[in-house]
Amino acid sequence: MSPEQDHTAELLNRLDRLRTGDPAAQAAVIDHACDRLRKLTRKMLRGYERLRRWEQTDDVLQDAMIRLHRSLADVKPASPRQVYGLGATQICPRL
Repeated sequence: MSPEQDHTAELLNRLDRLRTGDPAAQAAVIDHACDRLRKLTRKMLRGYERLRRWEQTDDVLQDAMIRLHRSLADVKPASPRQVYGLGATQICPRL
């Protein structure tokens, strides 16, 4: 299995745990998605040079992760794509 497939399989496992009500699964999903969302945040910030003067990638990411944590209390994504889509929407309000 490739690293990409391993990553996806592990996230699917964590999403299954989240849907079954495992209290630790929410944090596990966020932890697993963090690196990719950090890369996405950095990429999104590149388009806003004036904003980069005031905001750092990790500041934007931290706020997005807090919003993602709150969102996962209500929304149970069924796929990694949905997790990253939800994460991307949490990054955007800050931009």
